[in-house]
Amino acid sequence: MKKILIALFFCGILTSGCKKKICGVISAISTESSPADGQPIYKVYLKTGEVVPMKSKGSYQVGEAYCND
Repeated sequence: MKKILIALFFCGILTSGCKKKICGVISAISTESSPADGQPIYKVYLKTGEVVPMKSKGSYQVGEAYCND
């Protein structure tokens, strides 16, 4: 039992740094102001239901494919 807990602990540490890959087609892009400093925050809404916050809009457009590689 102790070995299993140690193994799970190390697996958690090793995978915690991994970024979840999100891919989909952009259905909408919104702009909001950050409550902390007033800087714009862009949110990309994908058709899969995922919402991806960004600091810059970049050249993304509605209908384009998006992946956070």
